[in-house]
Amino acid sequence: MTVARYLFSRSEKKILEQFAKRRTLIAFDFDGTLSRIEKKPDQVTVDPAVAALLKRLEELTPVAVVSGRNRGNLARVLSSRPDYLIGNHGLESPGASPALVKRAASTCRSWMRQLVPVVKGLPGVELEDKRYSLSIHYRRSPKSRLRAKFEILAVCEKLQPRPHLILGKAVVNVIPQGSPGKGKALLALMRKEGFTHAIYIGDDDTDEDVFTLKEARSAKPRILGIRVGRRAESSARYFILRQSQINRVLSELVRLSHQR
Repeated sequence: MTVARYLFSRSEKKILEQFAKRRTLIAFDFDGTLSRIEKKPDQVTVDPAVAALLKRLEELTPVAVVSGRNRGNLARVLSSRPDYLIGNHGLESPGASPALVKRAASTCRSWMRQLVPVVKGLPGVELEDKRYSLSIHYRRSPKSRLRAKFEILAVCEKLQPRPHLILGKAVVNVIPQGSPGKGKALLALMRKEGFTHAIYIGDDDTDEDVFTLKEARSAKPRILGIRVGRRAESSARYFILRQSQINRVLSELVRLSHQR
């Protein structure tokens, strides 16, 4: 695995400029990237400085937000209007067929019937129905994070039909099998809209779906993957130290977009 490099190191300062010169889509995850992570997902807000920079960037270049949230929720929490919103881990995207989306909705209704009575017995655990996928949050559980996570995983292993599980930060994402994921969804959007390159910034394991694409890992990548927070196991080529540095990333992208 290639060792990730710090985006703002002196030796790497030209990489954003190289991508910004091309027909590039700039894409962001939401929770933990554009916003800080909160104990309750419905309490999340975007810092005013980040919101202002994002809005300015949207005026200069195509921007996408790619999230596990559903698109309606994303539209409510974003004060600006990016060109593209991809929701539900790619199920709300150009890469998802109507038949797949319909099947996902039916599957999630079945899972909700199975999960609601069980989750009621898990203090501090919240079940979020996003129509095409589910999220089980345990940040407020009185138990240790590890114990709460394994209890939830044990419950999810009994679900029928079997789900695809992706771990996030104090959350287990419960996704129907066959879902495109963020990676395929981003590629489908790039093809549909004619983008040759993309910059993608995200903070957790759901974003590794983009970072592991061959288009992001090749010798001459078409997707520049940037992880928020350094992690040895990540496939992202670059990282920033913490979520607060998203202001610096946005400022630099605004500056470069002005120069095109």
